Amino acid sequence: LLQLRQQVQSYLPTAEVERVFRAYADAERHHRPQVRKTGEPYILHPVAATRMLAEMALDTDTLCACLLHDVIEDSKEAPRPILRQQLAATHGETVVELVEGVTKLEQFHFDSKDAANAESVRKMMLATKRDPRVILIKLADRLHNMRTIEGQSPAKRRQIALETLELYAPLAQLYGVNRIKAELQDLCFRTLLPMRSRIIARKAEEQRGIRNQRMHRIVEELTASVSALG
Repeated sequence: LLQLRQQVQSYLPTAEVERVFRAYADAERHHRPQVRKTGEPYILHPVAATRMLAEMALDTDTLCACLLHDVIEDSKEAPRPILRQQLAATHGETVVELVEGVTKLEQFHFDSKDAANAESVRKMMLATKRDPRVILIKLADRLHNMRTIEGQSPAKRRQIALETLELYAPLAQLYGVNRIKAELQDLCFRTLLPMRSRIIARKAEEQRGIRNQRMHRIVEELTASVSALG
């Protein structure tokens, strides 16, 4: 939480930082009884996703919506229309519309190899009302879910990884967030082909060690040459 505060304080004025932390307080209150399948308090998930967006210096409404993105869907405190009104009164209509856009994306689940076809992407884009911030929130949400996927069953991990690889990684590329795309692909590879992933990681580590040894040798030779000239 302190890291999130430091991030938003680095580029948002004080009044906007306080808006973000009002959203955090509301999200924490609504999620307080919940835990993730990893056993962690649920609030850690929206905070982690919001930190990813803060790294991109996104606006206050987007950060607030990310913190609150599961509140309407998951809350048992009040009926959805009443809760929506409460959130809009506290955080603004734009934030609630972003939250609802993310909730709509939860309805899209693709299990086939054709998941990322043009029609699927088109439907997702329509569901966002053409506001790209909805997609960015969903990508941050999915990336954190992939980072913590070990809490899921093997079958569920495979389903999530396939969906991520075939739909969300291409969406990340479409929106130009290549760092997220690359990490999503890497995490999917580790999930779907864990043994092969470990072999490749080990080979890469060995190559790094060889390069480091060569560089160390070159530095020693250069140092010796300079000493000889002196």
